Amino acid sequence: MEHQEYNPEKILEKIIVIERDFPVNEWKINGVHFWPFLRTALAFTQRQNFNATATGKKSSVKKKLIKRYSKLIFFLPFHFLRLKKRIRKAKRLFLGAKTHRVNANGKLYNKYFDLAINDFKSNDQQSVILDRGTSLRKKEYPHNEAWFSLPAIYVIYESLKRLKLIKRNHYNIELSGYEDFYQYVLENFDYTQKLLKGFSPATVRKGMTNFHDRKEFLKRLFQKSDIESCYVLCYYSSLYYPLLAACNELGINTIDLQHGGMGRGHFSYDRWTSVPEDGYKLLPRYFWTWDDSSSALINNWAGSSGFHRAITMGNPWLEDSLCLMEGEARDKDYVLYNMADLEVDDYLVKTILHYGTSKKWIFRLHPRQITKKNKVERQLRELQIDQYVVVEDSTEVPLSISLRNCSALISPSSGTIIEAVQLGIKPVLLPAPGLSYYDDYVKEEKVFLLHEKSSRELIRLIDSVPSREVRSVKGTSMTYRNRFPEFENLLKRSN
Repeated sequence: MEHQEYNPEKILEKIIVIERDFPVNEWKINGVHFWPFLRTALAFTQRQNFNATATGKKSSVKKKLIKRYSKLIFFLPFHFLRLKKRIRKAKRLFLGAKTHRVNANGKLYNKYFDLAINDFKSNDQQSVILDRGTSLRKKEYPHNEAWFSLPAIYVIYESLKRLKLIKRNHYNIELSGYEDFYQYVLENFDYTQKLLKGFSPATVRKGMTNFHDRKEFLKRLFQKSDIESCYVLCYYSSLYYPLLAACNELGINTIDLQHGGMGRGHFSYDRWTSVPEDGYKLLPRYFWTWDDSSSALINNWAGSSGFHRAITMGNPWLEDSLCLMEGEARDKDYVLYNMADLEVDDYLVKTILHYGTSKKWIFRLHPRQITKKNKVERQLRELQIDQYVVVEDSTEVPLSISLRNCSALISPSSGTIIEAVQLGIKPVLLPAPGLSYYDDYVKEEKVFLLHEKSSRELIRLIDSVPSREVRSVKGTSMTYRNRFPEFENLLKRSN
């Protein structure tokens, strides 16, 4: 099938057809529904052109991974013994990644978890932080004694299995009707070269057994612990699914904390149309959302299960990040451009040149772009707009600080839109995939919508942004100190 421009709404519509026409809930391993893994994996394949290969780059990445894991293997026994000891005393699990961290006072703080962990620690309640990274150098993290590598735990399992120190699991795999689904996907989805191998029955069977082995290993690890809750950012990772299922089967509350835009067309949160009555064990049981619109999106489908549920609790990082920062932001009164694409469009260049020295611009990189700062700065020099623009790494300055001190925000579809609105900013929303996420904000006129990529129209909208008094967000709502305990008390009352 020919490549098509990425459109999350259209991809989700195709997935909904699959849920209607194929027996997705009959695909199980030992009774656990595997469709959530397949649904999110299928959607991810449509987000970029996997058919375009770069042999040199792939080879380089492979060499780096081998080198990283070779170093890792020597520390695994000590790492695992520390983890087991910590797990026995822990009350909570937190799952995140380095991309969720920001540099504050010389430490890389997880934007949503580290302040909460500190408060729980002050009440003699231990936590375990499981990270997607493989590096065991933890001095840059504020709670390094609680930090562990999730991939390292899986390497430990594989090592024990190869040494035959773990009893082999029994597998009961059910894939009725899967062959028809496989052919349908190859005929109706883009990037078929990736799909051909990644969704073959043999590959899926292997993925199911791998998932089940990891889940059972984690269950044994957690069974003798006092863990009550497991918080996760971006739950839809193949690394996280075994852990979520293990916790759900053990009766541990699993919570996905909203980290960004959550709206129509988001394949992980929108329109799960075939949820079983007892829910999906691979999905979080609870969804902590920033606003009622996000909660409604999830509860529209979660309510049919009796297991999943979204609860509006606000954005804790937005309200409490300021307590981490020393002094004021380095800049004020600038136009903040939230970058989604590394390429700077012509209409944006013309807009910047129109204002010249009268407006300062800050281009804020997405966490996934933190290694691309030099590339963006080189592009700005080539476009001869570098004298007007500062490129900001997302780990350098918390987003709430950047938003608090800007005179205007322009952004494509992003969770930044929600955060800006919650701070009383009326952002300019650029045309891009995922605009349907913010239909409610457009209807309520909480955003300016740029209908076409025109510098004249963008200039008009920027000039229309109302001036506002730069203000602190301290004390605007519940703080970390009572937000997480209050949430957990709410769960206890509702269970």
